Amino acid sequence: MAAEIATGESRPELPPAVQTTFTRSPSPTPSTSAIAPPIVTSAGPPSASSTNTPNGPLKRRLSGSGCFMTVHGTPCYMEKCSDKWLPYISPESYTTGNAVPNMGPRTDSKRARTSSPPPSPRPLENPSVVDTAIECPSGTTVALRIWGDPTKTGPSRRVFCCHGWLDNAASFDRLAPRIAAAGACVVAIDAPGHGLSGWKSQNGGYYLWDLMDDILGVVDALEWETFTAIGHSTGGHILASFAGTFPTRISDLILLDSIGPAVQFTPANEAVEMASFIRRRRELNARGGTAGAGNEKRTRVYQTFEDAARARCRGFTAVSIDAARILCDRGMRPVYPTSTVGGGITGEVAYQWRTDPRLTLWGYLRTSENAIENVWRGITAQVLVCLGARSGLFSVTNDRHKRRLAALRDLTTRVMPDAGHHMHLESETVDAVAAECLTFLRW
Repeated sequence: MAAEIATGESRPELPPAVQTTFTRSPSPTPSTSAIAPPIVTSAGPPSASSTNTPNGPLKRRLSGSGCFMTVHGTPCYMEKCSDKWLPYISPESYTTGNAVPNMGPRTDSKRARTSSPPPSPRPLENPSVVDTAIECPSGTTVALRIWGDPTKTGPSRRVFCCHGWLDNAASFDRLAPRIAAAGACVVAIDAPGHGLSGWKSQNGGYYLWDLMDDILGVVDALEWETFTAIGHSTGGHILASFAGTFPTRISDLILLDSIGPAVQFTPANEAVEMASFIRRRRELNARGGTAGAGNEKRTRVYQTFEDAARARCRGFTAVSIDAARILCDRGMRPVYPTSTVGGGITGEVAYQWRTDPRLTLWGYLRTSENAIENVWRGITAQVLVCLGARSGLFSVTNDRHKRRLAALRDLTTRVMPDAGHHMHLESETVDAVAAECLTFLRW
């Protein structure tokens, strides 16, 4: 998990307690070794580069403004990516499978003196996982978590994953290694505004067509002409819309507890709810639309990592404490204590969601039922809809959901009796979900 330590164009001076965790050293000497773009271009600090894609040149923001940092005792070269610092993936770590250090909650001595210290950095279930980022043609930087090599895997073993509302790419930390074990390369994104990805501009938004545009930018940069798509919840709604809009790109579509948007405007009150959405969006946009512009103050601060995890357990879609920690590990940013006039430190390190507060305006993804059905009729991929019986969000007997499913040409449905909404993330059900996916794909 990348540590977000700067919000402006220059890296600010950090308080003494923080400097014990993050330290600079000279940038490494560039190397001539390289692997295929767009993930990595050099072994040292990468220079500004572009990759020719079907949409034209795509420039990365990993432009060499980096430094070495020591994170949990592990040296890691970090690159400035938009308003965040992300790990730079060298060819050595990419090809040998060495994991990028997991930048989870801090565990330095200052933080350890609290009554509820955060856990040690959580080891990922597959040591070959790497993190990187791509700047899309829209200008949005999208962070990726990758299992396998996207440049060496054939079209039939390329899997693109998109998480649900207010989650992040770590949502697939348990399912992806099981899919990758079948010889696949799995790429999971932080959707714009989530996790380590950039926020939309003040005048932008998280509308369905904008999110599809960013997904198109990512798969074009990966040079994936066709691929399998796995979407959970809202991620399923986005990928199903993408599959209907660009039917030749997705060969197989797996929807995990997703049959389109779970929440819609109330038909009898649609105008009032739309007006409320516009007023609330204006209020949030008036305070700025990019991370680092003071907008983090709009998000609740949790005094400990465990406080944040327990709060996530009680969210709109409840999860276990283990699943909550996985989501928080990537989704939280540290809030460092401030220095006093005398040079001392006031307070303790706290935690705050990286998510753009504007994403709480679920009306961004509002789509009419006619539009959903018409787009879904354009899906040529074979589709697996896997529902959790304990979720309560979707049902094959619901009239609205039945009409949506009827629009699909090649449909397989599975209802898992012991599964909830996050079936792919819970340890009790992830094996069964992986088995359903692999059976459907005939892998």
